[in-house]
Amino acid sequence: MNRREMFNKMAAEWEATFQDAEKEAVMRDALSRIGLATAHRILDLGCGAGKLIPLIREQTHPDSLIVALDYAEEMVKVARKTYPEKYVSAIVGDAYALPFKDNSFDRIILLAMLPHLPDKARVLATLHRILVPGGLVLIVHLAGRETIHRIHREHGGPLAHDTIPSGPELSRLFLKARLQPTKIIDSSDLYLAIARKDLDIAYQPQSQ
Repeated sequence: MNRREMFNKMAAEWEATFQDAEKEAVMRDALSRIGLATAHRILDLGCGAGKLIPLIREQTHPDSLIVALDYAEEMVKVARKTYPEKYVSAIVGDAYALPFKDNSFDRIILLAMLPHLPDKARVLATLHRILVPGGLVLIVHLAGRETIHRIHREHGGPLAHDTIPSGPELSRLFLKARLQPTKIIDSSDLYLAIARKDLDIAYQPQSQ
């Protein structure tokens, strides 16, 4: 069973894995860091069953477009059924071949997505292409790296070796993709990174 088949199999129960008020509060805080109120086009990359959609909508203008993309068809079916809003588009797609023009999005969000991308550099380069100048990428895991790695090892199968880069490693990947890291938190209970499509300012990591 490959990753796509595994996530398709998990689609019906995926929403329940994020039914946690404390995690939702952490995610709301993470989203608040990227100024969604001024964003007109937002991409939820690796959207799963669409759990982020209502949390994103809370912080955006009602007319802002949210595109939720996942390569697991069954996940997208759940997202479409659960969130049939006018300005939400849930689509099936591949992170390695995103079907968008240059400068398409103001914000791109990856929740629990990064370790499942074997070629992270290639995907980040594509995110640079489809971001508008000044646009932001937000990467979030609602647990620390070691916890995520342990969960993947215990799950086994196609996830067994899916890992998250350390803060310094991710910073290098961002810069290679011409994305400016502005915030990286690599703690025992949260992994969060923000990068901007702008290399005019030298990298100066902020404190947590």
